[in-house]
Amino acid sequence: MLKRVENTVFFEEVAHSLSEGRPVELRVQGNSMRPCLRGGKDRVVLYPTKDAELKKGCIVLFRYRGNYLLHRIVKRNKDSLTLQGDGVFAQQEQAVVADVVGVVRYLLCQNGKQISAQSFSAACYRRLWRFMRPLRRYLLRAVSKI
Repeated sequence: MLKRVENTVFFEEVAHSLSEGRPVELRVQGNSMRPCLRGGKDRVVLYPTKDAELKKGCIVLFRYRGNYLLHRIVKRNKDSLTLQGDGVFAQQEQAVVADVVGVVRYLLCQNGKQISAQSFSAACYRRLWRFMRPLRRYLLRAVSKI
């Protein structure tokens, strides 16, 4: 039987596992990372983070105002990070490197396919999505109706 636990308890355990060097697999919830990640369907594999890995385009799990979010780094300036979900039009979060709990290295699709977050196809997606920023609002509306 599955046991329900509060998000804060769950994510503190995730953070603890990552701090001990163990990777963690999570099922994505919510729609802030659509279309890259679909809530309730896709999963990610998080690994402990190294400072050098935290580059523009990486998807990370980080602490933000008492919660944990899984968003993409859109800008880095030394220890300061600007993050945003792929499915978010305007809102961005500000964090520091110390707020990052883990980095996504693999995306696990509902069909069982595993994609490296550092793969050529993932890099193409990141570039295309960044280039299409002015059109995202309309694309996301269209995708949500499918």
